Amino acid sequence: MTARLLAAVLATGLASGATVTAVTRPPEAPADRALRLVKPAVVRIESHATASVSVAQIDFDQAALEGFARRDVASILASGRRFATSAAAEAVVEDDLEHEFVANPGPYLTLGDRVADPYDSTQVGSGWLADGDGTVVTAADVLLDEAAVTAAATEQERQVVTAALNDVTPTDIGLTVPFTDVQKANLVNAALSRVVPSIQVSGITSTTTVQWAVASGRKDASIVIDHHGPHGSGLAVLKVDGRPFVSAPVAVGTSLTAGTPIVVVGYPASAASDRSKGSPAPTVPEAATGTVAARLPEGSLATDTGYTQGVVGGPVLDSDGEVVGVAAKRDEASAVLPVTDVVHVLDEAHARTSPNAVTRDYRKAAGDMSRHWYKKALPLLQAVGVRAPNVPWINEQIQEAGTETALGHDESPSVRPFPPVAVAAVLFAMDAVAVTTVLRRRLLRSRSTLTRR
Repeated sequence: MTARLLAAVLATGLASGATVTAVTRPPEAPADRALRLVKPAVVRIESHATASVSVAQIDFDQAALEGFARRDVASILASGRRFATSAAAEAVVEDDLEHEFVANPGPYLTLGDRVADPYDSTQVGSGWLADGDGTVVTAADVLLDEAAVTAAATEQERQVVTAALNDVTPTDIGLTVPFTDVQKANLVNAALSRVVPSIQVSGITSTTTVQWAVASGRKDASIVIDHHGPHGSGLAVLKVDGRPFVSAPVAVGTSLTAGTPIVVVGYPASAASDRSKGSPAPTVPEAATGTVAARLPEGSLATDTGYTQGVVGGPVLDSDGEVVGVAAKRDEASAVLPVTDVVHVLDEAHARTSPNAVTRDYRKAAGDMSRHWYKKALPLLQAVGVRAPNVPWINEQIQEAGTETALGHDESPSVRPFPPVAVAAVLFAMDAVAVTTVLRRRLLRSRSTLTRR
């Protein structure tokens, strides 16, 4: 019996310790793993706006010019100068007026008739789902809301006016005297000081859409919170329909310090798609690695990640693929808006940030995929695809898992065959019968002895 028990223990030990993993390749790089963990939660945002921009044309202040001419004539008469003809006198006055205007143009400029031009603009950025109900977080600078449209349209018109003024020649404004570069700059600045305040933006309409892949199409998004801040420091929260979604978990309480490694994920292309041709597939989201640098004013942090404008609004992740900030641009340089700001706007939006079942299953499967455990990940990915058919990139990963398995690249933990467990069970059963038989015989003997007595 002892031999059989030892054999059973040995067989059981082989079965219970049978989980083995033959690692032939290292896991995915940290950036690739982080991208896989959040890929279905990252969106490309397009904000499209139209408006009408009107501006007053620059003109000569006729009353001011006539006033100077009268003063000049009076000064000439007071000096005792005499001219052979009235034409000669007029030529002197005109020459004095031109030189006065070139030297000091400001007092002799005024606003004329208004002209209006259409304004049409699209701005592109990234964002990420903070919960499974369609709550999207992004940088406020990605959106073309009324304030942003007004500022952008005004700046565009200012640049148009500046370019036009820079092209002005003395002949264009009826002058016969040339002006120096300094005098030209004075004229442009004087004209802009009159024109820019006259710019008016009206009839603003804007729409914001999000997109993952061509199969997902575009989803109209409503703006829930829009906190524009100085130097790109503000955050915004959008809402889209179509739950359940895979979300990116927020690393609440994380504090970034100089030297902390980060992964920034987003859609790098900043060019808007051609809306007249439908909804072409956005570029695939990409991951960029870097570290956190010094803290900047308004609470943001500098980073050496160096991502493009299209990534602005995308999630900044730690090594576990959890959100520790949002990508932003400060004076064209890469920056990170901290997770404390993210938590604040999510609280304000009453968003639930705890991962749903779809997110938990997807992230478990994504973690397995990064370890090359394709067989183990496949059923989870398939289940996510059934329960949440609108989640993007699932089919691609299901196909990847199947292909890698077919190529013999799967490294999922394997379990020893069933027979050792069955043998152990049989041996234990045989021992149990033997022990029971021995005990019964002893009990019968004991009763027999007591009876004789």
